[in-house]
Amino acid sequence: FYTKAVYIKGSCFAELKKYSEALINFETLAKMDNDHVAKDIKDAAILGKARMYVITKKYDSALAEYQRIDTLSIYYLKSLEETARLFVQKKDFENAVLNLETLVFVNKDLYLPDKIKSITDEETFTDFELMKLRILQAYLYIDQQRFDDSRQVFDEVILHYNRIKQDYADALNSFKLSDDLTQVISHPYKDGSPRSMITNPEFVMFLDDTKYSKAFRDWLPEKDKRDFLRTLTLYYSLLQRANSLELKRNTRSLSDEEIRLIELKNIMKSAVSDYIKALVFKVKAQIDEIGLKAQLGKIDIVWKTKEGQTRKIKEIQEKKQENLDVIDTKYKNTAE
Repeated sequence: FYTKAVYIKGSCFAELKKYSEALINFETLAKMDNDHVAKDIKDAAILGKARMYVITKKYDSALAEYQRIDTLSIYYLKSLEETARLFVQKKDFENAVLNLETLVFVNKDLYLPDKIKSITDEETFTDFELMKLRILQAYLYIDQQRFDDSRQVFDEVILHYNRIKQDYADALNSFKLSDDLTQVISHPYKDGSPRSMITNPEFVMFLDDTKYSKAFRDWLPEKDKRDFLRTLTLYYSLLQRANSLELKRNTRSLSDEEIRLIELKNIMKSAVSDYIKALVFKVKAQIDEIGLKAQLGKIDIVWKTKEGQTRKIKEIQEKKQENLDVIDTKYKNTAE
């Protein structure tokens, strides 16, 4: 528990913007070299160090730390992403592209249907995260005037958008829970029974093989998933207590505190119901956002290529005028 405590302490200092103290804690873990320190926690500390260096604008030190994350680490893909963004900050677009290309290639190999991860894992990127990175990759290609490569990436993103938009639309529009929010009634099991949310809401919401679950899994940020599960767990705990009190109403009078608890349950049920609707809306909005950005990216390519063509025509015209001026000067000199 010591190593986890040190890492959490460093993370708390980082949240408090006490970057020097955070760096000391991450450095303590990163320097440990014994069998009692798990590789994952050590790599997390190295990543923490790199992030502190980025925040304090010590980019070369940050880059050195990112490069310590090897290909066997669960944080390898995350280190590639953050290294790419670091290179973008340094305006080193060539190396930024190389890191993004590696990330996309490795992620495609890892993110297979039979390798579904828990939402706490960091081995792969979700569709939403990957599509955002692919759009960044495409724009970096534009900056390098690799317009064909950029257009291909945008086309792949649009193709993916069209497919998932069609796949997920009906499932998300019809998604519905029972009145007490304990069962998914819009997508029952094959035998027709509702999917219970009580025992394992994480699986039913984010890890099931249904289309609505895939949409939530791939198009919601990890923080949204964790926050929702915590809220749901709190609501179910309150629901269980309120239900037990309501059963006692026939045998005795409830205290004011018990009545308020039941009222709180009803208020929270309404809030959680609205929360779920907001998550559905957010998924659909983020899918549409990716599609729109890819379309706008293709328009940017058209404008960039037109600008290039206009610039080339202008250069040709100016060169032509220079040649005419030279010929005219020679003609005048000859005539004299």
